[in-house]
Amino acid sequence: MNALALINEQILDLSTKLKTDVSRFELESYAGFFTFFLRYRNDHPNFLDFSVFESPYKDFNYLVMLNASSQRGSETYITQRDLNKWGVTLRKIKDLHQEANLSQVNAIDDRAKAIHHLSFHSYFENGSLSYSEQDLERLAEFFRPFDGLILSLYGFDSSFLVDFYLFSETLHGKKINIYNAFKSTDSFKLLYESAKNDQEPDEEVMDLFFSLPDSLREAMHKLHQASRFHPSEFYERFGKDRVDKLIEIFSLEATQDESFLFFTQNNPLDQRPILCLPDGHLLFFYQKQLPISFAGHLYEILQKGKKADKVRKHRDTFMELKTKEIMQRLFNGKVNHISHSYHIEKNTEQDILVLSSGLALIIEIKASKFREPFRNSEKGFIRIRDDFKASIQYGYEQAARVERFFLAGKEFEIKDKKERVLYKVNPKKYPNVFTIIVTLERFGPIQTDLSLLLNIEKQQRYPWSVYIDDLEAITLALIKLYNNPLPPFTEYLKIRSKMHGGRLCRRRDGYCRRFPD
Repeated sequence: MNALALINEQILDLSTKLKTDVSRFELESYAGFFTFFLRYRNDHPNFLDFSVFESPYKDFNYLVMLNASSQRGSETYITQRDLNKWGVTLRKIKDLHQEANLSQVNAIDDRAKAIHHLSFHSYFENGSLSYSEQDLERLAEFFRPFDGLILSLYGFDSSFLVDFYLFSETLHGKKINIYNAFKSTDSFKLLYESAKNDQEPDEEVMDLFFSLPDSLREAMHKLHQASRFHPSEFYERFGKDRVDKLIEIFSLEATQDESFLFFTQNNPLDQRPILCLPDGHLLFFYQKQLPISFAGHLYEILQKGKKADKVRKHRDTFMELKTKEIMQRLFNGKVNHISHSYHIEKNTEQDILVLSSGLALIIEIKASKFREPFRNSEKGFIRIRDDFKASIQYGYEQAARVERFFLAGKEFEIKDKKERVLYKVNPKKYPNVFTIIVTLERFGPIQTDLSLLLNIEKQQRYPWSVYIDDLEAITLALIKLYNNPLPPFTEYLKIRSKMHGGRLCRRRDGYCRRFPD
């Protein structure tokens, strides 16, 4: 048996044992445990230690789906020992995937293997960070032009999905106050003080726990109740037909499925984050995932229909207008000129150009998809490279056309689609010229360090490539921190450009190494 086959056998063995172990538990108490601590892990007083999990959302999502797809037992109490065992097993599985990727030594060169290795694990181990406001805005604004079609397909439109999520949050808020009432009791305070410094509650603490009133222990055991709903709770507000249709699309039945086993396979809970419980109630496993799942499903359906081209074109326009809005908010009127869908050369449309005092921003918007990396290093690297070329590399090449005019130092004209002159640019007035490539998805390490794959022209600095939600978050932070955010933003762009190719990686064994040139 070769090295790769041996590693895959170990992954299979560990994954099978992990699924068998978590299958000991009854569905609601098990999934509810992770539901609650996924949301409140950092701000809820408890004596459980979750530090063994490096990516709580991804790890909890996987553990819950393992249980939901197994033939379950009846255990209900999860201990610190269970958490430690599962976290360690998960880390072993992830490490074995790393060994599997890097063991294919003859397929491609070391640099390509390392790029695949970084991208593969970033894709599978990191959840998508966004703010609910951003997810809801995208759901509300992007799909509005297609609401007629959506209504004909489902009996509801995008505004219903937004309202449903907001109402579920309102219900959750009311319930959490009710179900957390036990925290103010003297019995709980005594238990908490006795246990908070122990990673594993000792015998005395456990005796204290079991001496509590049954009602209090039940409340502590069912912390997830605020995320537990019955469909009828939504009927009066939205109507039975619409609610039932939504549940049909976005809920998941917990049925035995031996095909779900591996950490690096698609998890149904990402698309269907509402878990059906045996008594007819619903567990909103990760409530924040709802608008993301709503938008993902609608886009997938619309791009397969007759309006696919319109949907993709609207997506591109939506991103351009959103980026322009972010820039206008950042500059707050301190601009000489801002262009959208402009031309300098014939038949070469550019996205956004912002000109302010001494500062020029050449912005290209790319909505190309970053696909799931293949597990095979050779095929995986080719897919990663191709997706990078179609998005970030192409955006850079488009922006470079404009940057060359600034570098030439001669006055040039900004024109609209009808070749009408909008503005005359004197490059000497703009010593600071930066390129920003805004993407619809995160590309992970190959976007963080563009020196890994970007082919850059001589005399030009590295661009800043950024996920659109991150762009908004960074600019909002600058606006919040500074009366005039433009100088620190300019300084950030200068420093950020110099970081490409100079990145240090810290390994778990404590050593640092520079990524090879």
